[in-house]
Parts: sequence; C-alpha cells; structure tokens
Amino acid sequence: MVAAVKQYLGDGKRIPCMAHLLNLIVDGATRDNGPMILQIANRVKAIVTYFKQSVNAMDDLRAEQEGPKKEGEVLTLIQSQATEEISGDQYVTSSLAIPIANLLQKGLEQMKPSTEFGVAVRKSLINLVIAKLEPLERHLHLAKATILDPRFKRIHFNSALAVSTAISALSKEIRLEHRRRGQLSPELRCRSTTTIPNSENSSPSLWSGHEKILVDIAAASTNSSSLSTSDGMPSELEQYLDQPIIPRREVLV
Repeated sequence: MVAAVKQYLGDGKRIPCMAHLLNLIVDGATRDNGPMILQIANRVKAIVTYFKQSVNAMDDLRAEQEGPKKEGEVLTLIQSQATEEISGDQYVTSSLAIPIANLLQKGLEQMKPSTEFGVAVRKSLINLVIAKLEPLERHLHLAKATILDPRFKRIHFNSALAVSTAISALSKEIRLEHRRRGQLSPELRCRSTTTIPNSENSSPSLWSGHEKILVDIAAASTNSSSLSTSDGMPSELEQYLDQPIIPRREVLV
C-alpha cells in the first residue's frame, strides 16, 4: 500500500494512521517490559484467588478501588483519550496529530511513577512516542493542517524547521492563488478576541497540557515577536498567525 501511494501520488502524499502508531507504541512498551508484566500477571492471579475466598477482603478491595488513581490514569492516555480523539469520523483529525504527539510526550515526561514497573514503562513509552510520533511534524500535509487550525497554529511544534517549511509551502500556495485571481487577495474576516479557558477539570487529561501552553502564551504576550517567521510572508497569512489562538472547544464560524 505504501509503495502504491508513492508510485501513483508521489513522495510525501501518504499520511500514516496515527491510531495504528499509538497501538504500536503500547505494544512496544508491553514487549519491552514483558518479564515484569508476567510477574505482575502472576501476582494478580494469586490476589484474585485470595479475594474470591474472602468476603471481608473483597469489601476492603472495593473501598480501595474507589480511591484516587494516579499512575494508571495517566498511562491510559495513549490507549483511551489519544486514540479516541484521533479516531473521530465527524470532524477533521489531520490537525490533531501533531498536537496530540507533543502533548503525549510532555505528559509522559512530567509523570513521576513511584514503582519500578511504572518507571520502566514510562521510559519505554517516551522512547517509542519520540520514535513513532515525532516525525509526524515533518510531514508537510499534517504540518500545514495544524498551522491552519486556529486552535493550534505553531504552538505544538518542536522543530522550527518544520514550521518554516510548512509556512513557506503555504505562502507559495497563497501567491499562486493570488496570480490565479489576478493579484486580488481574498477578503479577510476579523475575529473577536476570546478569553482562554481554564483546564476543564483537575483529573488527568490529554488536553490539560494544551491549556497550560495557552496560559503561558497569554502571560508572555508582550514577547509575541519571538514567534515571528521569515520575511516575504503573504499579508493575510501573517495576519492570521498574529491573531490569538482560539479556545479548543470554540465552534468555528
């Protein structure tokens, strides 16, 4: 399939399936820590046997399970939140790939596991996320889609070169459209400024890192010139990039 797309559409046209990449990350982390997982599975079997034989112990277990969850919740971000977000069929997902990849990496790096197993799994996941997902921002179509999404623009890129390449490609396309229109630029619609919302809740969330980035950008708004790009950018693209990033949940009109 990869060869067919390359042959008939050319280089750089195939967009990898991110849900499949997320699956590979989880599978890889499982393989990397196979012996430890087997030990835990054997312990779980023994624990299950014990609790099935004791009503009082089962009541204590239920009370413990109702308490706050820490490492387990964060480790399920890949399998649940990220996969669910990127697998939507009622909205465009191409502009979500790079933000999700960046947020996953940052979320895993901020984890502080308290067990040897948690530390090992975290290390495996970080290495696999970098290996599998970091190249996505160098995919031109995904980079352009992300920059053109007013909820994200450039804030989730780790590579300045990837941003510059995508903006150069967008600038070229805009100039070609200008020539087709006879040098007439499309009419721009000004958006009203919006306030940046707080995180939706205090529980672990894939997007809580995104909201924190927006807060940091708002706090450093006086230094917005640091996000400037190369000269020669079409005025409408420059104006778009200079506008505030809109809240993720805002409906575009």
